[in-house]
Amino acid sequence: MNTESSDTPSAPRNRRFLPAGLSLLFLTKLLAVIVAAGMAYATLQQTNDAAMAGSRALEIQRAALAVVADVTDAETGQRGYLLTGEEQYLEPYARARTALQRDIANLRDLVRDRPASLARIERLAEMSNQKVGELAETIELRRGGNADAALAIVRTDRGKNMMDAIRAELDLILRNQTTNFQRSQDSWQSGARQAFLVTLGSALLLLILIAVGATLMSRDYRAREAQMWMRSGQNGLGRRLQGEQRLDSLAENALQFLAAYLDVQVGALYVQEPDGRFRRQAEYAVSAEQRDVLLRPGDGLLGQAARERRVLHVTDVPAGYLRIASATGAAAPTELLILPAAIDGSVQAVIELGFLRRIGAHERQLLELVSEQLAVALRSAKDRSRLEELLEETQRQSEELQTQQEELRVANEELEEHGKILASSKMQLLPAA
Repeated sequence: MNTESSDTPSAPRNRRFLPAGLSLLFLTKLLAVIVAAGMAYATLQQTNDAAMAGSRALEIQRAALAVVADVTDAETGQRGYLLTGEEQYLEPYARARTALQRDIANLRDLVRDRPASLARIERLAEMSNQKVGELAETIELRRGGNADAALAIVRTDRGKNMMDAIRAELDLILRNQTTNFQRSQDSWQSGARQAFLVTLGSALLLLILIAVGATLMSRDYRAREAQMWMRSGQNGLGRRLQGEQRLDSLAENALQFLAAYLDVQVGALYVQEPDGRFRRQAEYAVSAEQRDVLLRPGDGLLGQAARERRVLHVTDVPAGYLRIASATGAAAPTELLILPAAIDGSVQAVIELGFLRRIGAHERQLLELVSEQLAVALRSAKDRSRLEELLEETQRQSEELQTQQEELRVANEELEEHGKILASSKMQLLPAA
């Protein structure tokens, strides 16, 4: 047989707007959102910087290729003019010279904040201008009628070497920007992975916090519901105990209410007699053979609970200890709650309740909360009963005294009558003497 004891719980305290656990959880959620937002912003900023760097590298490559294309177009126009002497072949040359300065200026703007790249661009611009200058020189010679001198300049390696140097510098620029683009791509992919991990981690963290919050809110809701349920039980029992009731009526009302409110299958209420024993004063679904029980403190579980002044929770009920009676049969409860109702250190009664289910903690707490309330009502009822008995005894003694006084009056009247008879007899005897 297993028994458990419990101490009387403290009265419910006024709650704050949010319980401590929910307040801490709310702050944790807020901090997690702030951290996740900060990390997400940093990751997005990194991704954006990487995308801008990659776009800039591509623009520099296109601008550098445009510069070299301008030089190539100018050279093409120059060769057509040298071969034919027709001005229409100089149109590509003229357009290329104008576009070259624009493209060089654009290229400088793109690398203005990069000294190393700017130095390469300046070398490319210088070599391109030199090449265009060499083309202009041959065109002027051809216009002046000195075609052989112009072709002689073309046949030298000066122009070729310039173009080779321009292409070599372009290759360095392109490779450098390709490296920059690859770095930006790597950074972008890293940022994307970090963004994914941050988003995933934030979602998992928030999901966990939401689950914890739901658990805490559910637990708090159940606690509030249990408190409301216990408060309602206290109020309901208080209404059943109101008024000047006889002890048997009060005990019956209390047991009936607790049995209905707690869904009890069997129960009994024992009230302490003046000699210290406990007599069953009320019962609920108790079999006939178990009635009219009189117990002493320490006898059985009920007497032990009264002696120790503590709640006993019995989870392994002995066979035949307390049976549930009905019109069709009987059964034994699976769990018991035995509660002494005490006030000022004196046990006024003991309640024994049997259940066909597991007993919850809030049900035990309710019984512990109403024990003193019930003890006060039972003590008052017993005091009223003793007072009524004293009044009845006093009234009986008063009636007996009145009867005795009446008998004494009658006796006195009889004595007076006898005295009168004796006096009369004495007067009759005197003349005869």
